[in-house]
Amino acid sequence: MYWSKILKMVLIVAVMSLIVPMSIAWGQSTWTGTVSDSGSAPDGSSDSHQLNLNDKMALSLSNLAQPGEGESYEALLISDDGSAELSLGALTVDADGSVSQSYTHPSGENLYSIYNKISVTLDGNNVFAHQLSEGGTSHVRNLLFSAAGNPAYSEGPHEGTPKGSAVGLQEQTGALLNRANQSVSATTIAALQTQACQFINVAEGSSGTNFSASCDNPGDGYGVLVYASDVADEADTAASATDVNVTGNAAGVAASARNVTTWISDARDNAVLATAASDLSVAQTYMVNAQTLANRSLKGFDSDRNGSVGSIVGEGGARQAYIGAQNMAEYAPTVLTGDAALPKSGDVNLGLAAFMALITGVAMITIGGYFLHYKTRMVKS
Repeated sequence: MYWSKILKMVLIVAVMSLIVPMSIAWGQSTWTGTVSDSGSAPDGSSDSHQLNLNDKMALSLSNLAQPGEGESYEALLISDDGSAELSLGALTVDADGSVSQSYTHPSGENLYSIYNKISVTLDGNNVFAHQLSEGGTSHVRNLLFSAAGNPAYSEGPHEGTPKGSAVGLQEQTGALLNRANQSVSATTIAALQTQACQFINVAEGSSGTNFSASCDNPGDGYGVLVYASDVADEADTAASATDVNVTGNAAGVAASARNVTTWISDARDNAVLATAASDLSVAQTYMVNAQTLANRSLKGFDSDRNGSVGSIVGEGGARQAYIGAQNMAEYAPTVLTGDAALPKSGDVNLGLAAFMALITGVAMITIGGYFLHYKTRMVKS
């Protein structure tokens, strides 16, 4: 009877010791920081889209320890070399340990322009941090802020700076759809063919085979097809970066950009046929085709009819490539250790506690097994 009670207690302690590590793991703080545009996405109603790009940061945290009395958490973006900091504000922790808030730069500054690290401090001491690698930072900036050799922003806080390739792709695909929309509304063959000519210019850029100086060029002169190629190439190279989010989203960005190349090439061919047509209805048919393909190139196409547009072959467009590039640069900070550990307000080292609890559980089961074996021998004897 005595040994039976001991065995029961040992087994209960063992089970509880194995449960504790899981409970501790569930209590670990997790969070993300995602950059997006505070403005609306291009929809084909204008030729320019250069304001409020990547100027908003959304912070989402869970299981965050409550700060001590008089203490507060603050989120910061930090430049590559650590010389510049941008406060994203104090973090308000809900009763369940969650935080959900956002920051928008007051001047619409691109948050990828000089920053590549995010940090959360508690009363001035770092507790979480994540920095993009040098290679990852380069790929993200080439796509979402500035790539050498691209046409410059013509307005906004970064006026005069070359555009990011994914920025240019989304903007110019929107301008292309705007030309297509206007062409199908034309009431004369001359008006339609002028819009079709401009459509070709935006699609190919000033170096394109079919570019014509006989009509205006409402684009930036680089060409949607050139931007699409640049985005795909950048994403292909980014696939070898060391950042998990960069490599995890690069293939989707490349696939979406190549979809744009396929669709806009076909749309351009339809526009060329429209410029050569002598009948308005025939020219309109060609431009309706071009409009459909341009719309698909900007917004994507739900080819499998599952209710969403994925960043995959045959579906993603310029918008999906742009959002995919933002996902490449998503921050996923981790708990710091040592002098920059979590707050000294009663928290424990969760990793160590989980490990010790697991060891205890294994030890208890071993002891329990020994007692069971011993009891069995006693009964037999």
